[in-house]
Amino acid sequence: MNWDDLRFLLAIVRASTLTEAAKSLGVTQTTVTRRLAVLEEQLGVRLVSRTSQGVVVTDLGHAVASAATDIEGRVAALDRMLISRDDSLDGRLRVATVDMVAHYDVALFRSFNERYPGITLELSTGLDTRDLGRDEADVAIRWTNNPSKPLVGRRIGPVAYAVFASQELVERIGADAPLEAFPWLAWMSNLDTVITAPWMREHTPKDRVVGRYDSALSLHAAVRAGVGAAFMPCMYAGEDLVCLRPTEPEFEYDVWLLVHPEARAAARVRAFLDHASDYYRDRR
Repeated sequence: MNWDDLRFLLAIVRASTLTEAAKSLGVTQTTVTRRLAVLEEQLGVRLVSRTSQGVVVTDLGHAVASAATDIEGRVAALDRMLISRDDSLDGRLRVATVDMVAHYDVALFRSFNERYPGITLELSTGLDTRDLGRDEADVAIRWTNNPSKPLVGRRIGPVAYAVFASQELVERIGADAPLEAFPWLAWMSNLDTVITAPWMREHTPKDRVVGRYDSALSLHAAVRAGVGAAFMPCMYAGEDLVCLRPTEPEFEYDVWLLVHPEARAAARVRAFLDHASDYYRDRR
């Protein structure tokens, strides 16, 4: 049995669809289907049933996936043990973050590359956070007020959010107009756990929401283009946008640099934590 094939089964179990499983693995749906077929042939059992609505993991498939999860944990622990004893400043370093950090804080990654040319950064961006416990990343830059256990790291500090709109939109709607008069941009409904969502549900009429996004960077671009008003991190707004509502402590995220406890001793990890801490301290 090839452990690498088991990863494809785990991805299907966790994602529920072949499309999402392929996305999480960074491969095509055809590759997922092919690798699953290979695994089923090797084991001589049916792990997934194909239906008109998609795929359904069989009871045996769940049992195999449960065993594969244990194997995955052992492999991840081995990887963390090896990297923790690696004192070299060469090789890859996997950083998980969100698209807006990769865009606005590109100077962080550029300066790290310049300082440590032997380290190759691999950036994973998106709202689907990589799991450090499953060894999907070495370091995570996360905006959260409740960092996951057992991760450890460094708290950079709070980042305030406020409502912003383009100068052109403010002039068109009116500088003294109430917030209800503006067209609004929001997150997709499945992402309404963000810190500003309760305020949006209470104060923003649904018929005034003209666009929903699953990407922070795309939402910010729409704000700058004058499509609508939206909450944005103040540190990323810049001088070209107009703040329509003062910041409040309830609309703050803490920025964290997180690692698994077993990986924090690695030289590459320590180097990135120190460098990122200095970068954000100077920026604030």
